[in-house]
Amino acid sequence: MGIWVQQTDSNTPLVAHNTDRLFNPASTIKLATSLAALLELGPAYTWRTDIRATAAIENGVLRGDLIIRGTGDPGAVSEEHWRMLRDLQRMTGLKRIEGNVILDASYYMLPPGDTGEFDGQPYRAYNQLPYALHVNSNAIRFHILPDGNTLRIEAEPPLPGLHIENNLTPANNGSCDAWQRGVRYDVGENRVTFSGSYPVSCGNYELLRTAVAPDFNAAELFRLHWAQWGGELTGQVLSHYGAPLAYEQRLMTHISRPLADLIRVSNKWSHNVMTRHMALTLGAHKMGEPATIEKARVALIEVLSSAGVETNGMFIDNGSGLSRHARITPTQLGQILQVGWNSPRRPEFLSSLSISGIDGTTRRQYRNEAKSGRCT
Repeated sequence: MGIWVQQTDSNTPLVAHNTDRLFNPASTIKLATSLAALLELGPAYTWRTDIRATAAIENGVLRGDLIIRGTGDPGAVSEEHWRMLRDLQRMTGLKRIEGNVILDASYYMLPPGDTGEFDGQPYRAYNQLPYALHVNSNAIRFHILPDGNTLRIEAEPPLPGLHIENNLTPANNGSCDAWQRGVRYDVGENRVTFSGSYPVSCGNYELLRTAVAPDFNAAELFRLHWAQWGGELTGQVLSHYGAPLAYEQRLMTHISRPLADLIRVSNKWSHNVMTRHMALTLGAHKMGEPATIEKARVALIEVLSSAGVETNGMFIDNGSGLSRHARITPTQLGQILQVGWNSPRRPEFLSSLSISGIDGTTRRQYRNEAKSGRCT
């Protein structure tokens, strides 16, 4: 165990134990990633999603391909994606695509990964790997809804190509504190199966899980939202990796929420996928596209070192803490907090931290106690 406690207006620790020993920091490393992003990119930094075409739009018809290129917007959610396609129609008059939609994810150049490598839970939302066109971080919220003597299951968002097989049976008794309330969740190819016995007295229940590959998720969301706006598509939705595609017709650019807003989500709720995207963005910003893990690691160390943090021995890995290999000392983590406190970015940095007893991952700590709301 290592401990470092120091007042913000002092240079001498009040408590110091194993302060120079390297430990696995888990999710506290998000403090390093978010601070480095704030210092280098700035709180107003935004991510672009560019929409281009291979031909001109004539009378609302595109006789060619539509290309959507993402840059890893960490906060892209269904509502924003839905509005993006609305804006596309409004700005261009496009209603019918007589070619393919190509999802260009070439901004990231990443090795193949295993979502279950960390803890053997490949369908947990926190284990998802980066993808330059993520929406909802590839997570789906499944609603289990007692309805008389039956149980309904609804997916949010309702991806057209995802099949739900409902083998759940209602029960008149059972524990609401049991693991997933007795719900078993299994995944096949673009299919999820629910089984087990669910106590109807527990009321409505939600499971946040992944079920499909991120490119399939992005493709199905396009189909869903494009159809909701009355759009037509005669071709397919395809994925592209590798070299960026040439864009012949510029249609529009969707701008994300600013970094200062997004770190309030990623830090307060310890959001692994969002933080990994921020690290990759930092690497590409400093060292050029495409974004890679190695560029992210180098950039994070460079920014922190320039800010006055002693980085010898520090290894940040993917930036989120979801790693068996990340290492940092208590002194180094303390220096990161001190730099954040002394920085002009202090308001954004502090406001991103979970408040004990109030919100985020520490919302249950000190609840209904005098200390509630006084610790981050």
